[in-house]
Amino acid sequence: VHWQSDVVVSEIRLSVAAAYALYRPFEQAVLDRADRIIATSQPYLDASPALRPWRSKCAVIPLGIDCTTPPMPEQLPERLQWRGDTRLRLLSIGRLTYYKGFETLVEAVQALPGVELLIAGDGELQAGLQTRIQAVTPTGQRPATRLLGGVSDSEKHALLQQCDAFCLASRERTEAFGVVLLEAMLHARPCIVTDLP
Repeated sequence: VHWQSDVVVSEIRLSVAAAYALYRPFEQAVLDRADRIIATSQPYLDASPALRPWRSKCAVIPLGIDCTTPPMPEQLPERLQWRGDTRLRLLSIGRLTYYKGFETLVEAVQALPGVELLIAGDGELQAGLQTRIQAVTPTGQRPATRLLGGVSDSEKHALLQQCDAFCLASRERTEAFGVVLLEAMLHARPCIVTDLP
């Protein structure tokens, strides 16, 4: 069994707690029958309550990525380009969902002159995030954050190549480790990441 992350009983989304109560017996039965359980980091394994009873059959194999990047477009479509007057280009990529912390990024960058944040990804929070961007943008100013929607793999790598820093503001352990951090590091981009317990 490859163990990407625990099912986190969310303080943000209470429906996860109810669903996990029904799911947990199946999870534990699978772990009981597994010959080996692969966790992606020692700190995650050490902190995982779900894996505690099965520690004797756990091993750690860190996540990795293919270090070859796909051919990138010479120029990104206009909708994916940073504004010309941007002094600091921030990028975040991920599914637009409750535990990713995009709201925090939206509010943080709005107060920083010359900073633009592009968020690539689709998900159930797209409309809510767009509303939040509009709410924090002072009248007469351009929003500091733009939602790009889904992007192709080559567009993602072009955005990572062009950004000044990559941000991952996840706010729950549901985000065990964002593989997109490895992709940002492949492009030698500094990563600003939430320190989750």
